[in-house]
Amino acid sequence: MAIFTSDNRKPQDPMATTVIAAGTVLSGELELACNLHLDGHIQGIVRADQAVRIGRDGQVSGEIKAESLTVAGKIDGTIQAKLVEIVEGGLIEGTVYCEELIIGKGGRFFGESKPLKTNITPLKSETKDKAPEAKSEPVAAKG
Repeated sequence: MAIFTSDNRKPQDPMATTVIAAGTVLSGELELACNLHLDGHIQGIVRADQAVRIGRDGQVSGEIKAESLTVAGKIDGTIQAKLVEIVEGGLIEGTVYCEELIIGKGGRFFGESKPLKTNITPLKSETKDKAPEAKSEPVAAKG
């Protein structure tokens, strides 16, 4: 019997947390069904079903989509989360789509914030493989 079979998988514990330690650099896409605590550096895309916390040494260059986000480190990119909190020492540069944005004393935000709609706007990475929609515009009659 193989060690990694579907019979061995257990439902993901919603309280489980993936930790990416300081000094770790990841490039690409990261998809999580649990929480994430980042003290390393990610260049790319993070999609988490739960909470994401960027520690003081943590950095993200790219996109984050999560249930909630707490930033004590640095993010440069696009964020989608119901709740975004920038704590002391935290920095976000980019566009934030959220329902609630909290900037604590010593937190910094450079960019723009927009409301998170019930049908969430796809991140750039989620639309890059799709063909652009044809837009039809009315044509004025000449005569």
